[in-house]
Amino acid sequence: MKNIIIIGHEPLTKKNKSNFFIDKYLEKGLSTSYWDASQVFYPGMHLNDEIQEIYIKKFNTLKMIENQLKSIDVSQYIFIIEVNEYWKNRQFFRLLNRYNCYTICIDMYGNSVLPIPLQEKIRKLFTKNFFTSISNFTNRILYRIYKKYYNIQSFQRLFTSSEIISHTDKINHPDYEDFKNLEKNNTNDIQKKQYIVFVDTYFPYHPDLKHVYKIKENDGKEYHKSINKFFSFLEEKYQIPVVIAAHPKSEYKGDEFNGRTIIKYKTNELIYLSQIVILHASNAISYVVLGDKSPVFITTDDYNSAPILAKRIKVLANILGKKVYNIDSCNFQSIEISKIDNNYRNKYIYSYLTSKETEEKRNIDILLSFYQSIS
Repeated sequence: MKNIIIIGHEPLTKKNKSNFFIDKYLEKGLSTSYWDASQVFYPGMHLNDEIQEIYIKKFNTLKMIENQLKSIDVSQYIFIIEVNEYWKNRQFFRLLNRYNCYTICIDMYGNSVLPIPLQEKIRKLFTKNFFTSISNFTNRILYRIYKKYYNIQSFQRLFTSSEIISHTDKINHPDYEDFKNLEKNNTNDIQKKQYIVFVDTYFPYHPDLKHVYKIKENDGKEYHKSINKFFSFLEEKYQIPVVIAAHPKSEYKGDEFNGRTIIKYKTNELIYLSQIVILHASNAISYVVLGDKSPVFITTDDYNSAPILAKRIKVLANILGKKVYNIDSCNFQSIEISKIDNNYRNKYIYSYLTSKETEEKRNIDILLSFYQSIS
């Protein structure tokens, strides 16, 4: 089989290493490298959970990537691209096309792209984000023209678990496979008592918020005050604690949640064993759906100051037949907590997490079979 090069827009993390099956590839004897191009696309990006491995190569400029491409026989490699096809990244994709790289995209977040109703798109044009919307639309058009002018080909293959994304191949969402494994190996060694879990998104400090969405930390200065007040209400009402499932990229000092238990790298297990799940919009929703949990979608005034985040919560909740509660303005007693209706739940599972074609298959087997077929 051909060798594997993964080009990522961010440093390699334990999560991405697992999602991309790097250890599995190495076990199978596939030469595998991770090209960290984070400084090319987002200069200054640093992730506290990034890892170091001997197969990682770091690049600061497109010229460095080009020099590396010149030094190898490109025909012997499959390039797995974890970089968005944006106008700002156009020269990168032109470079790959110029060297005839065989590129594929393995969409590990098939539930992150959600359908936006036409009326919502129209409404968005007449908000304070009018110029941002126009700019984004213009950039998409310009990129299409750019691709056509330079005859830039899109990915030769696109693997995804989503039904709403144009694709060539289906896989399972990583969370779908993780959930099946968790069911087989269920162990209650995290919290022996009942609890409510909050799925943390590391707002407003998440690196993507800073580098991609240009959200400033000061935009969320009242955020923790708001959610801690809500957590206290829940603890008083249900007489069980709220536990924080910390985002993998978080660097909490311990007092952000008024001394509540903060657990990192165990989000899936915490959701699986919880009684109630509090969240914004998170890819961890897949575990809520698969585990048939009772979700409560919340936002705050600070969180709503980032329109793209506020919109995403609204769309996600609507898909699951749920409401979004602004805990800065709603009556806590009016908040309804219940499981997701089975019709919504099943539709979500087969629209975003798996398919009849792949639900009994493993992603690693699907991918290895594909690699074998093009060698």
